[in-house]
Amino acid sequence: MSTDIAPTSRRRMIAFVVGVAAVIAFITLRLIVAAGDHEPLAVDVWWHDLMVANLNDALIIAAWVPAVVGGTIGMIVVGAIFIAWLLWRGREGMP
Repeated sequence: MSTDIAPTSRRRMIAFVVGVAAVIAFITLRLIVAAGDHEPLAVDVWWHDLMVANLNDALIIAAWVPAVVGGTIGMIVVGAIFIAWLLWRGREGMP
């Protein structure tokens, strides 16, 4: 009997471990926020103070882009584009 793991099984295991780690990280962060009486995290306070102290158009755009792209509408658009791209790539290899 061989102890080698098939490459497909290895990829699945890596994906599973990454997924479990992401869930644990999310739950931990959620508990930290809840334990802090739902106050902003230190990095969020730092970012806000940085934006207020150095208010200029370039930094406003730098803060606005992630808000739009990471927002609900932005994620729907990004998701739709990504799905369309995957479908297009999948059909490229079909006879």
